[in-house]
Amino acid sequence: EDPVIESAESGVASQIKVPKGIPAGGIKISVTGKNLAYIQKPQMYVFYENKMFISECTVLSNTSMICNSPVIDAAEEVNLDADNPLKLEYGFRMDNVTGVQNLTLNKDFNPFLLFPNPTFIPFEKEVKYYKSDYLNINGQNIDRACQESDVEVRIGKSSCNVTSLSRQQLTCRPPETQPQAVNDQGLPNGEALPEVIVIVGGSLRYNIGVLSYSSPQGLNGPITKPTLYGIIGLGVVIFVVFILFLIAYRRKSTESNRVLKNMQEQMDILELRVAAECKEAFAELQTEMTDLTGDLTSGGIPFLDYRTYAMKILFPNVDDHIVLQWERPELLCKEKGLRLFGQLIMNKTFLLLFIRTLESNRYFSMRDRVNVASLIMVTLQSKMEYCTDILKTLLAELIEKCMESKSHP
Repeated sequence: EDPVIESAESGVASQIKVPKGIPAGGIKISVTGKNLAYIQKPQMYVFYENKMFISECTVLSNTSMICNSPVIDAAEEVNLDADNPLKLEYGFRMDNVTGVQNLTLNKDFNPFLLFPNPTFIPFEKEVKYYKSDYLNINGQNIDRACQESDVEVRIGKSSCNVTSLSRQQLTCRPPETQPQAVNDQGLPNGEALPEVIVIVGGSLRYNIGVLSYSSPQGLNGPITKPTLYGIIGLGVVIFVVFILFLIAYRRKSTESNRVLKNMQEQMDILELRVAAECKEAFAELQTEMTDLTGDLTSGGIPFLDYRTYAMKILFPNVDDHIVLQWERPELLCKEKGLRLFGQLIMNKTFLLLFIRTLESNRYFSMRDRVNVASLIMVTLQSKMEYCTDILKTLLAELIEKCMESKSHP
């Protein structure tokens, strides 16, 4: 019997199953049908710009086979729209069986959709440091036509297992250890870091960049001999500096202890000396207190009579004042005048005017004022109430004067 095609589909599992392709070709298209094993060299073809582009198919069983989308020679100026792909006619060449040719004419089959080639963006930095369990590669239109089996990610000599595709990102799981790098001829290059290359459909290649499993500081990578020598030298320098610092600290500590010990000895000597002087002074004070107590007990508390006390207060530093010399001959002839002046002193109005007049004279010194005040107080010894009244009047005037002038008396 002739072979029969029942379906042809491609793409990721979450999308509608229709045959898809890209200009670079190589997208796997799953074909199901009947009697497929009878054909030795089945082929798939796509019409674009009135040209037929052919690719080979591989028969898996009598009911299934895998075809790669053909490479389509699309002009560079043709800008394919990813949201509105081109709808092309397609079919299969199986020993001139007409039933599998131009399946687009059959309403049960969808047209072949031509999407633009996916693009991948290189790493932002010259070396990308692998830190997590998965490696993410950014790009555009990644899953429009491709599925995981259509994309291969090479890291040096090993492969990165592609786990998922999205519109703008590819995710794969790198090997547990850093793969060995290879040169342009595919030979191992042990000194270099492995390059990450994305291959789509077997022919479209993108060099993404260099991948390193070590941290940016290189702490997890192999340590070179110059680095090791530098670390050892730095350790030796730090150790020598530490020993020198320890010796200097020990010497400084010993010197400080010596100075502290000398100061402690001097403090002890000073304390003993102060204690001895205090004891001696206390003994002398106690002796003097005993003598003073004995004097007070035998002779009583010493005091001055009122006359002597008043003279020392009113006329200090004067032992024989003229006030005490009543029997002087020249005073006898002046006794009447002094008595009359004493009567005037007892007149409050006169006394206040007398004091104000003396104070208004700027040539009347403070010493003279004190002497006059002392003489007036001697005269008023027997009239203390009158003296107190005069003092209160003068004090009130002085306070009022100070309040008006806002100055200190």
